[in-house]
Amino acid sequence: MNIRFIGQGYNPAISTSLAQELMEQLNNKAYTEFRCLVAFASRSGVSRLTKHLKQARKAHLETVQIVVGIDQDSTSKEALEELIRWEVPCYVYHTTARNTFHPKVYLFRGAEKTLVIVGSNNLTKLGLVQNVESALAIEFDNAEAAGAELLSQIQTYFADIFSAEDANLRPLDHEYIAWLVVNYGLLTEKQQREKYKTKLPGGGIIGAPVAGDDTKKPFSAPKLQDVPAGFEPDEPETEEEIEVPEVAQAAAAAVASPVTPNSFLLVNARALVAEIPGTPWGGRWEQANFDETSFTDFFGGTVWGEDHFIHLAHVLPDLSIVEEPARKTITTASRNFRIELGAAKDKDYPTTTRPIAAFISSGEGDFIYHFSMPGDDTYAELRAYVEAFYEGPTNQMRRVSRRVAHLYEHCPTLPFWRMS
Repeated sequence: MNIRFIGQGYNPAISTSLAQELMEQLNNKAYTEFRCLVAFASRSGVSRLTKHLKQARKAHLETVQIVVGIDQDSTSKEALEELIRWEVPCYVYHTTARNTFHPKVYLFRGAEKTLVIVGSNNLTKLGLVQNVESALAIEFDNAEAAGAELLSQIQTYFADIFSAEDANLRPLDHEYIAWLVVNYGLLTEKQQREKYKTKLPGGGIIGAPVAGDDTKKPFSAPKLQDVPAGFEPDEPETEEEIEVPEVAQAAAAAVASPVTPNSFLLVNARALVAEIPGTPWGGRWEQANFDETSFTDFFGGTVWGEDHFIHLAHVLPDLSIVEEPARKTITTASRNFRIELGAAKDKDYPTTTRPIAAFISSGEGDFIYHFSMPGDDTYAELRAYVEAFYEGPTNQMRRVSRRVAHLYEHCPTLPFWRMS
């Protein structure tokens, strides 16, 4: 077994990079299988491997599988389109849970030996060459017991992904990319650049000295590592890529208050539009029942687990906000999943159609929501939204969970967008 460290982007005297490693191994005829699981991809990262992948596919690679995530707006539309040009099985992996698909695994297998590369490198130009990254390359003969055990662990852990049987895998094609643009808010690389222009509160610049404190020196800008020979784009590039810093992603996702329309469209926020059940002949219908998926994945509730509390703020049509006490998410013995909505308190349940509430996650356990009854100005828009995008059984309350950009596009009169 041979274990090597692959560092890049930091020590100019050592010009190793994952890009160089991938080019060499894609051209290594000892391998007949290549699998790649990564969190993020950019066109400039994918395109620079296109010719190497295609040449290897013609010469010796028999099995190829690419799986890429789309969380945190860090995989671009152009990257997915470039992956289609590879003409190999490519998939998008995504869930509605509050976690991130974040692996960086590159696996090469042949009749006699295997190479596993695990590290921090995404499938972007920066991630493959110029970011400060690190990875371990573990190469072994297939007859080695330790290597075989490592491979078995990887294959077992990702079994449903490798077999393409995972319910959250989607085969990549142009039709699906178009669907992601409309329903998920998939960004182009130009939109990514506009979204993640680095700013500080008050208009400061990262690296600037702190006024009145001579001990705080500005950060420097070392020269980026040169790309290795052969790592050129398959087609001319028009603009430099960005790779969103994960610290910036986490900081943006943590924004809870105050909330502005722009921040909704900038953070990786989720929205839920839900019909609220009840009966016209009484009952505390302000204790709204939700389906288990909305209860756990959107609100973060636990099913018979430890107590979980959320904070709700009701946004009225006049833009006033009613802060509600911390609400405990409740699971009943009959598996009803309840959250109390102050906006429904003391209201008669309508006799025609059901009330609808639109929720937006504004931070960990924090939500703002707008509650709409039949006849309210926003009701027709919200009802049209659930009718258009609900995909579940007809005998259940209709709930639609999408990104805020999707809700903004289809429900432009909601009061959220006018908040300051």
